[in-house]
Order: sequence, then C-alpha cells, then structure tokens
Amino acid sequence: MTMHNPPPGRRKGVPAKVLRGPYDPAGQPQLNRPDHLHLSLFAWNVRNGLSASKIVLKDPDRYQDFWTWSSAKKLLQATEAAGFDSQLQYGMWSGYGGATGWNEAHYDFATAAATSAAVTERIGIISTMHVGYQVPPLIFAKILASIDHVSGGRLGLNIVAGQNSVDYAQFGLVGPPSQEIRYAIADEMVTALKHLWSSDEPVDFEGEYFQFYGAQDGRGPRPRGQGRGDVLRRGRGERRQGRRGGRGDAPGDRPGCARGVADPQRPHHEQRAADLRRGGVR
Repeated sequence: MTMHNPPPGRRKGVPAKVLRGPYDPAGQPQLNRPDHLHLSLFAWNVRNGLSASKIVLKDPDRYQDFWTWSSAKKLLQATEAAGFDSQLQYGMWSGYGGATGWNEAHYDFATAAATSAAVTERIGIISTMHVGYQVPPLIFAKILASIDHVSGGRLGLNIVAGQNSVDYAQFGLVGPPSQEIRYAIADEMVTALKHLWSSDEPVDFEGEYFQFYGAQDGRGPRPRGQGRGDVLRRGRGERRQGRRGGRGDAPGDRPGCARGVADPQRPHHEQRAADLRRGGVR
C-alpha cells in the first residue's frame, strides 16, 4: 500500500484492506422484527419540527419550541410510554428562515442522542449524522460508541450525505459535489467507522476521502451488538437505492433497525389493536 502523506509521529497500524463496502467483520445485525409496523418520533430536536406552517405562531411554546429540553424531555418520555419503537433526531446545520424561523434553532445530533438516552429506557435512538463535511471518522466513532454505551445499545445511525450548499459553506467547503461523490464519501465513512469499532489494533486507513494512521477508538466503549450500531440510509437517489448507496442495514423510510428491549406495555397495545380491528374502540 502506498501511503498518501503519513504523519511522522504515527504509531504502527494494521492496514485496512477494505476501503468501501460491503464490509461487516462481525456480520450484519439481525433486523427481523415480529411486528410489521415501526413507529418513530421524527425531528423533535428542531424548531417547528417538520411543520412549515405559520400556525405554530399561535402557540409558540407548544407548537414551535417543543424542542427545548424542558418540553422535549417530557415529549420523549411520553413517546416511550405510548409504545413508540424509536425516535429519530433531525440533522440540521442551517434553518430555512421565514416568519417562523423554521428549523433555525436545534440540538446537535450528539447532544440530542445522549440526553434522550439518559431520560428513556427502552425506545430506540436514531441519530442523524452528516458525513460530507470532512469531519474525521475517529471523532464520529468515539462520540457514537459512547452514546451507544450510555443508552445500553439502543443507538442507530441515520447516514446523510448532505446536499445543502449553505451547510458546505459553513464548514468552509464548496459544495455539494455530485451525487456519485457524495455517496462514495458516505460509503467510505461507514466502512472507516466499522474498522475503528471492530479492530483490536490501531488501523491505517487510506481511502480516497479519508485517511488516518494508527487510529483506534480506544479500548472501549464499543457499540453493542456485533461491534457497531445499526445504520439507516435516507434519501431516494438512484445511488442511494442501489448496491453502493450508503452501505446501510435498512432504508431510512422504513426505520426497522433500532434495537429495544421487550416492551412491558405490548400486551395492552396488542389488545387495543385487536379492538380497533373489530371496531370496538375502548
């Protein structure tokens, strides 16, 4: 392997032989579920959520600023108590403005995931991660493994390649690049993360978009469940839907991959569902 420009102070690392997926050193997680329906609370961590309507201005505390922690904590706990399977935090670096300041205030992916893990016990935690802004894989690897450990193995990842030119500019970059390049970057990032989470030795990784030498995500914590978190891939581009589109375990429009322990309320939910099917709503 020819090194690009290895730092002189590096420690010895094991060369990564696989730089793009598919790559699952411990096999893919088991995604089969007994239930066909997966309910997820989406975009609780951004102002207005996904509502672009000015109706939110009639009661800002309730409809616009529920993302602030005093409200969000109660919302997450109520969501879990209602039997939802997961919650998925929206990834946002710049909002859309307007009279409502749509999405202009928000919690970042790491804080939102870690705090929600601390106030819930069962619900899956799916965190959105933008991979196209040249953030080193080692930073993502450590943050995400720590959150998964705190949550008891409930973390899933929503991988986003990024396509907003304003966001690229905020990181000092010109973008977005072509769809092919964006998904190649996502592919390489996911593969790099799996190396960092699974290797017992420091790793040398020399991809086209990411390079690191002697890198290791410490001796722990590591993501539970086959050494990594579950990976979703969102978007509907041809490359995303194809074989090389993100190397995810499940598509983000069918988020059936967040782990969770048995729900003690499940018998109640099943009985209510049966009543609804018979038309005897209670």
